[in-house]
Amino acid sequence: MKLTPFFQVLLLIFVTLGVYYPTLFAPFNLLDDKVFVSQLLNHEQFSLSRYFSPGGDYDYYRPLLLMTFEIDKYVSGLQETFMHLVNITVHLLNVLLVWMVARRFEVFSQRSSQWLPLVAALLFAIHPINTEAVNWIAGRTDLLAGTFTFLALYALLQCLDRQSLPWGGVSAIALFGGALCKETALFLVPGACLLLFYHYGRNRSDWTPRWILPGFYGAAVASYFALRWGAFQTDRGLGNTAKLVSQAVGSVLPATGISPAETLTPFPWFDAATLACKVSGFYAIKLFQPMPLNFAIHQIEDFYLLPGIILVVGLLLLLLRRNLVGWFFLVSASVAVSALVVVFTQLAWTPVAERYMYIPCGPFVIGIVYAVGGRLNFLARQRVATLLVFLLVGAGGWATANRNMVWQDNLTLYEDTVRKSPDFAPARNQLALALKARNRQDEANQILVSNEVSKGDAASLNVAVALMDQGDYFAARSELLQRLPDEQGYRKAQILEMLVRITSKYIEQTGDESLKRLGYQDTVEWLERIKEISPTGFNFYRIGRVYLRLENKDAAQKAFADAAKRLPADSIYKEPAAKLARDLAQ
Repeated sequence: MKLTPFFQVLLLIFVTLGVYYPTLFAPFNLLDDKVFVSQLLNHEQFSLSRYFSPGGDYDYYRPLLLMTFEIDKYVSGLQETFMHLVNITVHLLNVLLVWMVARRFEVFSQRSSQWLPLVAALLFAIHPINTEAVNWIAGRTDLLAGTFTFLALYALLQCLDRQSLPWGGVSAIALFGGALCKETALFLVPGACLLLFYHYGRNRSDWTPRWILPGFYGAAVASYFALRWGAFQTDRGLGNTAKLVSQAVGSVLPATGISPAETLTPFPWFDAATLACKVSGFYAIKLFQPMPLNFAIHQIEDFYLLPGIILVVGLLLLLLRRNLVGWFFLVSASVAVSALVVVFTQLAWTPVAERYMYIPCGPFVIGIVYAVGGRLNFLARQRVATLLVFLLVGAGGWATANRNMVWQDNLTLYEDTVRKSPDFAPARNQLALALKARNRQDEANQILVSNEVSKGDAASLNVAVALMDQGDYFAARSELLQRLPDEQGYRKAQILEMLVRITSKYIEQTGDESLKRLGYQDTVEWLERIKEISPTGFNFYRIGRVYLRLENKDAAQKAFADAAKRLPADSIYKEPAAKLARDLAQ
């Protein structure tokens, strides 16, 4: 039986959309989704500079990703269903790209099988480990980076098969585009360059110009960092990575913000290697057997150390054998190394996450399918293989569809998360917020007050919110004021923002005008301190509004004038600030 490429594509579309149909009805996730949506609503006009050179303090540089959210705004008004549809569509595109990479590999490696590329794409389409990246709107960063990464792989195979340097240029450009969606794409470079050392028949391995490809990739990497350099006032992402490297090599790198004394402590290489092996073993097992799925993986059991060691040995053997099928596993591992960076830099809310395996899953399933499929040449074995494929696709599709149902509701998702990670305080915090959204205030406050969150964790601020919701404004303020002297920078600004919020709530509740005035005086003091940390036009605008409440027109006029100068042209606050500044100056 033959299935033409056209019908194979239709089958992939049908399966992917069918499995992810429930995702369309999911709300914004309480973690990150609502934050960037509210930020987008504060912009009136599209601006490239806002994404490519935003200034401020950031962990990530992902302008192409943010531009897609801007497009969502103009097309759908940031409607949840549409934004989920975009995620599903990008995943579908990636499924087709995995299929195309596998088909190109057929030609490149001189194989002939119409079914193996289809099976690989089907497994990628329904692999349960991909559900987090597809269901979480903020997870689009992995989806888009995957699109460019798979395109880079396809172009690389085209380049070497056709001996065409322009295809090599396409591969490098795709890599550059992927890095502008997520830094993970840069980790493809070592895996891609490995293929240059392989013998792949028809004397193509003697094509000398292939050694220009590392130069193409190097130019793409350099272009990314050239764009990123100077784009922020403070690049916390590169800063944290530089700190890690400085501590590892025992030398202070420029712009790390650490003192030479901090590098004197010997770097725990053995502990770091052990942790890396455990995490690698965990991810390897997850690619084979992803259940149970968990949105908040924060601990890895010690027994994953052995699979991690076996994985490292296996990858070294594949590297020595230089088998073309084995190359896909090396590419998968090359990209997956990026997940280890998160473990050591602690840039995300959990050190380990299923979404980090979204891109590695693509080359992994291609490698598995060809490694297994190449050994099933006899008819009887082909029948067994067909049954196995139906079982795998059926089981994977069922697990993925069920997980998509969990993501349909924030409360269901975080109840599931806390059940699987009961001692992870940030997850309990998100559960409390989900309960609040359902007007179950008492249950939420009980979780927040009893939640054992470290003082350095942002979630600990919600203890003050719980006290505020209970009407104990002074206790809430006291909780925050005790922490304020010990904090710096961004964390200090968070506490000050919470103080402003609690005081505003208190002002709304009290009928005593003298107490209201005292509240406004406290508020303007805290806003002034926030402005010192983050001198944005919006903060000047907020200060002006409070001064108006205090009937201090001179201070209000100056604040509004400064706000009008600093606010970007597309801000909805720029014109009101300018008008208020003019009116108050008269």
